[in-house]
Amino acid sequence: MKNKILGIMILLVICLISVSVAQAGCSEGICCDKDLWAKLSENELHFAHANNVEYEINVIVISETSKEAKFKINGQITDALSEGEEYTLADDSVIEVKKIITDESPSKVIICFDYGNLQNSKSINIAEVTPAPQQKYAPGQEVTFRLKATENFENGIASPDEGFNIQFYTFDATEFTEDQMFHGAGIPGDYIPVDIVKQYNANFMSPHWTATFNVPQNPGKYYTLFTLYCSRDQNTCGHDNVLRGAHSKYLIKYEVEGDAPRQNYACDGHKAILADGEKETYVIGRTEYEIKAEKHKGNFKLNVNGEYTDWLYIETKQTMADRLQIKILDVGSDDITFCMTPGPAPPEQSQPENKIDLSNFPELFIKGNRLNGNFVVGDQAPADDVIAAIDISVSFQKYGVSKTGGAMLASEVSNYNRNIISVGRPCDNAVTAQILRSNGISAYDSNCSYGLKPGQAVVYLFEYNEYAHMLVFGYSRLETRKAARALTFQKLKGTRQWLTFDEDMPQPEEPPEETAEPEPARDIPECQKELERFKKELVEKYDNKGLPIPESFMVKYDSLHKSCFGYTENQKPPVTEETYEDCPGCRKNGACMQIGIRFLEGDAPVYCDIDHAFKPQKENGKTCMNNYECLSNTCQDGVCQSMSEQIQGIQRELEEQKSILEKIMGFFKRMFSF
Repeated sequence: MKNKILGIMILLVICLISVSVAQAGCSEGICCDKDLWAKLSENELHFAHANNVEYEINVIVISETSKEAKFKINGQITDALSEGEEYTLADDSVIEVKKIITDESPSKVIICFDYGNLQNSKSINIAEVTPAPQQKYAPGQEVTFRLKATENFENGIASPDEGFNIQFYTFDATEFTEDQMFHGAGIPGDYIPVDIVKQYNANFMSPHWTATFNVPQNPGKYYTLFTLYCSRDQNTCGHDNVLRGAHSKYLIKYEVEGDAPRQNYACDGHKAILADGEKETYVIGRTEYEIKAEKHKGNFKLNVNGEYTDWLYIETKQTMADRLQIKILDVGSDDITFCMTPGPAPPEQSQPENKIDLSNFPELFIKGNRLNGNFVVGDQAPADDVIAAIDISVSFQKYGVSKTGGAMLASEVSNYNRNIISVGRPCDNAVTAQILRSNGISAYDSNCSYGLKPGQAVVYLFEYNEYAHMLVFGYSRLETRKAARALTFQKLKGTRQWLTFDEDMPQPEEPPEETAEPEPARDIPECQKELERFKKELVEKYDNKGLPIPESFMVKYDSLHKSCFGYTENQKPPVTEETYEDCPGCRKNGACMQIGIRFLEGDAPVYCDIDHAFKPQKENGKTCMNNYECLSNTCQDGVCQSMSEQIQGIQRELEEQKSILEKIMGFFKRMFSF
């Protein structure tokens, strides 16, 4: 019995020894006397790190016929190696092929790798950082390090265009390990922004670099990782004696301790202090700003009316899209102090020198090398309208315009003595609607089409006190975007250009004679008062709440309108709508009616569905996909709902979309601000 127990103990000892040996470099019956043992597949990458040098080992090919393998290590390609063969790299490291396995899928190779004698390395590596990093720094303290490459760095291979540069990032030491720093886990997207003062090569013809920056403001433990990298394609830096493509890295670890000294810089505007997550409203000049402070990894950003600043540091300045100027006075661990002043007034606009005609677009809106006008979209404009305005604005750069600013919301336009490019349908953009009314065009239908058909858009150009007012809108938001794109490459003429789109290409189309505007109508005062009262009621109950006006009310409005306004005898007769062979909607009495249109079939309300058939409208509670399917004209969350439910749904959507629209407008204003 004792002998049996002794035998078991001996076996356990042998097993334990085997396990330790396997951990040291033995596996699958193959032992390795070098620093690294690895089993790799073809095209597999393996990373290893030793003494501030990172090795990237890539298996280029494993040949099943010749039983050879070829490798790429830090950009250097080995010979084809058979089992038992070794290859010495430029930095004296050695790779050995121990076994090639072709009966597995995919084929594999077992290698041993020796880091070699790094003292005799011919690689370009950071050999020294001076002064020696301290263990602790004060919050925000400015530090300067001089980095020197190894003596093997070759004079003459580095230049501003060809050679090696230094870059560095700071990371939270509690989120990453030292090993992760070297193996790419701490990617630049995870770094902590710090104020970089200097980052350059002291002399491009010598292996010295200087880095000056401020450590983070907040107490904590940090890494700063310096990386020496080839500024050109990795195979053009140096010759075979250089470890080409190697990202030589150097890591310093330190702690920021103590409270950041509170600053008290002078403010010649409005001074404010906000804590993380705090939101306040300020009036600067004549503009109201809602500003929220947001902190991430010890750094602050400000959200100003939906537009985000960059990461902020003490004494940094930033100009927002509307020229509001923000200067950072102090950054604490929990709050940020800043100063706000109104920006300079935008340059005065002048009347165009050219004739008010579309053939003179975009020259009508250009003065020198800047935009002489404003782009306007509706306050609740769909994203398509904003993108359409951006498309037009970007096209100005082809004409040498370096400053294409002046983005405004419709509610910001109080003075029409300016040049205006208003984008979006009248129902989406109050400025478009106002300019149309001022020019005697006020008839509209429940679809806000203004006489347009699917696939059509219109570009209007009006003169107002010698200024140019241009309107761009389509039957739907899609046609509005297409019209904007047409403006970027197509010359138009006149003061009104209708566009039709065939296979996504705009075709200019003169409006038919029959669609000319009627002569001014005769006034019937008593009837007009009733019409205005009814119109005001519709606006208060529906338009002001962002709700669609029910079609039955629009029919009543149109009936009143016809009663109150008599047409002159020379008004042109109505035109029979043209029919088409291919109808994308539903046909009725030979006419093609668009999908979604609703009307009464006898006493039953019906709509044109996507399958080109007329179907009865649905009551509340029935499943739906589109508003027009419902009697209430409200399809919310896949169910027909009442008007009160619609209002609640719209309020939810507006809250969700508000920040998105603000970000889009913020982007629009930042992109095209002076």
